[in-house]
Amino acid sequence: MFSDISIDKLYYGWWKNIDKVIFVLIVILFSLGLFFSLASTSLIASDKLETNSYFFFFKHLVYFFIGMIILIFFHL
Repeated sequence: MFSDISIDKLYYGWWKNIDKVIFVLIVILFSLGLFFSLASTSLIASDKLETNSYFFFFKHLVYFFIGMIILIFFHL
């Protein structure tokens, strides 16, 4: 019970102090990067490199999660 209260306080303090406009813009840019890596010519490149069709999408998705974790970690 005590840990739930401290997590709520930590989250509320983080959300209160973060610049929401910049955070939303970063999320939008990451999302656009995910979309374009899925919709681009990655199928042709994956055929030439002999990898999975969605290799570049999954790679960008991993970087998205790593970037968000680093962003949240350094802001705390």
